[in-house]
Amino acid sequence: PLQQAEAEELTLLRAPGTKTGWKYVHRSGNRCFKVKFYDSKAERLRSLYGNFGTAEQAALCYARHVAANPTSTAAVEEEEDPLQQAAAEGLTLQRSQSNQTGWKNVYRCGKRFVAKTWDAQTKRYRYLG
Repeated sequence: PLQQAEAEELTLLRAPGTKTGWKYVHRSGNRCFKVKFYDSKAERLRSLYGNFGTAEQAALCYARHVAANPTSTAAVEEEEDPLQQAAAEGLTLQRSQSNQTGWKNVYRCGKRFVAKTWDAQTKRYRYLG
């Protein structure tokens, strides 16, 4: 998979500290790996293209997905500084002292974070990403 990614000029995204070592790659059972990420446009967790024999194969699948869908939620990289990105877009991030994360409508979800807001019309949380 690493040589194939290089041949296709794709970047496999490493995620140090995770069990698989690859971004959005998760173990599925004893011998399989899956690609899972939260799609804020569809407001749901997505799984890509089934099971893979190795974590590297799943990471290659994700890299191909990002290359084919550059505007998808999955293609947005978390590497940019959120404060600088918000300022560049003319936005202000709202701080919250009543929230453990320190940000309004941002909550911890395991080791990651999720942004959600209450929709009074539907009486449900609306997940933003």
